[in-house]
Amino acid sequence: MRGGAGSPASAPPTRPLTEAAVARTAAAVLRFLAQCHAKHIVYRDVKPDNFLFLRAEEGEGEGGPGAEPGATTPSPIRATDFGLAIRHDPATDPPLQSRTGTPVYMAPEVVLQAYGPPCDAWSAGIMIFQLLTGDLPFWKGGDLATLTLQDVWAGVLHAPIDLDGGAGGRLPPGARDLLRGLLVRDPAKRWTAAEALERGAAWLSGGSGGGAAASSLADAPLDATVVARLQRFATHGRLKQLVLTRLAEEVVGSASGGEGSDGAGARSPTSSPSPSSSAPPLPPRLASAAAAVRDLFAAYDADGSGGIDAGELASALAARGYQVSPGEVAKLMARLDGDGDGSVSPAELAAGLVDWSGADSGCGTGLASTDGCGGCGSGWAAAWADAAFDALDADGSGTIDLDELAALLPEQEGGEQGSEALRAAAGELLREADTDGDGLVSRSEFEALLCEVGGADRLSLYDGRLAAGAGAPGGPPAGAGGALRAVRGAE
Repeated sequence: MRGGAGSPASAPPTRPLTEAAVARTAAAVLRFLAQCHAKHIVYRDVKPDNFLFLRAEEGEGEGGPGAEPGATTPSPIRATDFGLAIRHDPATDPPLQSRTGTPVYMAPEVVLQAYGPPCDAWSAGIMIFQLLTGDLPFWKGGDLATLTLQDVWAGVLHAPIDLDGGAGGRLPPGARDLLRGLLVRDPAKRWTAAEALERGAAWLSGGSGGGAAASSLADAPLDATVVARLQRFATHGRLKQLVLTRLAEEVVGSASGGEGSDGAGARSPTSSPSPSSSAPPLPPRLASAAAAVRDLFAAYDADGSGGIDAGELASALAARGYQVSPGEVAKLMARLDGDGDGSVSPAELAAGLVDWSGADSGCGTGLASTDGCGGCGSGWAAAWADAAFDALDADGSGTIDLDELAALLPEQEGGEQGSEALRAAAGELLREADTDGDGLVSRSEFEALLCEVGGADRLSLYDGRLAAGAGAPGGPPAGAGGALRAVRGAE
């Protein structure tokens, strides 16, 4: 599959459109949709023209830092045109009604004007069918220009979907199974994008450039899932990232038998104290996860300086077979370097890599409860969340206000103490957690921010970006393999 930078997924190829190329594209589109839906966004215009290659698909892309001369990687896919996207929470909002999108890709419920996020999964199925066969399910080889809008909608609502004969007979078996889950007219029975990633992983991973399949990322060693984990951390809001870094300071300190970090870059020693004085000892699995991250940090910190800079991160990822461009490394670095000092500390790395939500383990070992993954539950997680809240609630009022949030920001961010710029930056943090709009963060709002498990925490929603056959060439230090695998015990 080939096209210049900015070419749509349907761009005419200069060589045959391979099944592997379509599988890569399908996986990228489904990951994008699953992330949107986890954030309560319905995209509403899935079609090939809205998914563009970042660069040429084959032969012209850079292999990333440290790649062999002439090495290439498949181009990442970028979603474009969010003009029709809309925020929609099906748990609280009424069904959407406007007929929006491109008619031939519309789901039946969109035509019937009562729909939600599942409409995107149907459209993805239509697009995958088209990329694999060159046809649409309802008008095989026909001229769409001769059809009226009513003809199109009638086909969407009533035309038989034959995945075994005609154009459907050309489908690879794995893709056919995937489409049987996506092209279901009843949205309640249709696979969600996240379910498609899990249940269709065998076929989708076949063209993903290798590495761990979507459904197995949570079972893979830590060193084989670094990029997926960092992408996941990058989707968190700024407040959650800062608070998780404070937690990581405590975890890393406790796991090493020492004190938690003092939060380098904080505005004062008392601005964002560690909850170590009141939180209970770490559960063994979380301690194992911290040890695994500590070993990984030692492997990535090439000069032994105690911090990983952008060059070291790029080199370490490339040496382990990750297909990440210099620009992508810079973006990951920017989100991981919480205090903006130009390097990643052990706590910052732990904040980005540990599965705090437990989303990939039934929620039993992260911050979420074991009973349905709702809230912090009890035991260590609940005690730590309370201690963290109390540490930020400097005046003991029972809420966290704007000034207390401002104290959480690093010195390099937001300007001088008391400045309007600092208050504006703190206001962004406030909006992330203040769900009732009263200008304060309550204890329950704080716990919801930290502990609520959503689909966006699952690693299957993120691209592993690990080359085929890459485990960790030049990988973990001798004797560290057991610890690097132990992070799975915390998830």
